[in-house]
Amino acid sequence: MNIELLCRGMVESNCYALVSDGEAVLIDAGAYPNDLEAALDRRGLRVKAILLTHGHFDHILAASALVEKYGASVYVHESDADMLTDGYKNAYSVFFGGEWEGSAPDKIIKNGDRLTFFGENIDVIHTPGHSEGSVCYKWKNNLFTGDTIFSRGTGRCDLYGGNNAKIIRSIDQLGELPSDTVIYPGHGISCPLGEAMRYARLI
Repeated sequence: MNIELLCRGMVESNCYALVSDGEAVLIDAGAYPNDLEAALDRRGLRVKAILLTHGHFDHILAASALVEKYGASVYVHESDADMLTDGYKNAYSVFFGGEWEGSAPDKIIKNGDRLTFFGENIDVIHTPGHSEGSVCYKWKNNLFTGDTIFSRGTGRCDLYGGNNAKIIRSIDQLGELPSDTVIYPGHGISCPLGEAMRYARLI
């Protein structure tokens, strides 16, 4: 599998693709649907699955459209599952008002699950704090961290499901991984985990 950053879109939320032979597993789907579909079409990719790091709107916005177009399965942690259909819990209605139209996930995941795509294993690490169901996905030495940890800090804890004490524990948990693990955050740039940890521990 290869990692590609497709596009950022709304509030510069990253959408990554794990690509193999014209198929893709997406990590989050937060870009505008039309932009994300265009990025996939340019690369000739079909979406097999969408692995959500958490349930905030800027990471799930395009999921329903991709499910309709490609028949992709949506994976989310059990504690964030209801955020996919609730505009107040996922903060869309909080920031923009109006109604949210979303769909329930296909697959519920939990800490320690191992997912297999294209013959490769992806491990689920539950990292609550930014939301109750925030997770990181680990493939080899690559870690998709959502909004748990960025290259220069950590995710906010003042939205639904957020908890500052829990995100600190989650950061400590990630600090046990090898320092040369490469993080792919939900916002901003990639970097070695050890570099990100130096900033994260300042919170």
